[in-house]
Amino acid sequence: MTSVANSTSVYQDLAGALNPVVFAESVGIEPDPWQKTVLNSTSNRILLNCSRQSGKSTITAIMGLHHALYTSNALILVVSHTLQQAKETFRKIVRFYQQL
Repeated sequence: MTSVANSTSVYQDLAGALNPVVFAESVGIEPDPWQKTVLNSTSNRILLNCSRQSGKSTITAIMGLHHALYTSNALILVVSHTLQQAKETFRKIVRFYQQL
């Protein structure tokens, strides 16, 4: 049984590494369609024009964590208008990391 559980874990990790939407689901987030589009984007720059409380910081936290875990020598910067906003995004990243 242990080898089956371990192989399932490996498959889930590989699926999450290859697909950021699967990664988001693995930390308990069910992305909306627009969030799936953002997560699957390979663009170097993304502009989000969204309402308050739409999930922007959650999705960007997941993107940052995914990049940090699966890209060698990744540099992740959490930048915001205020220190409090940056801290909130960083707390989300830490919480998602702990859920893995």
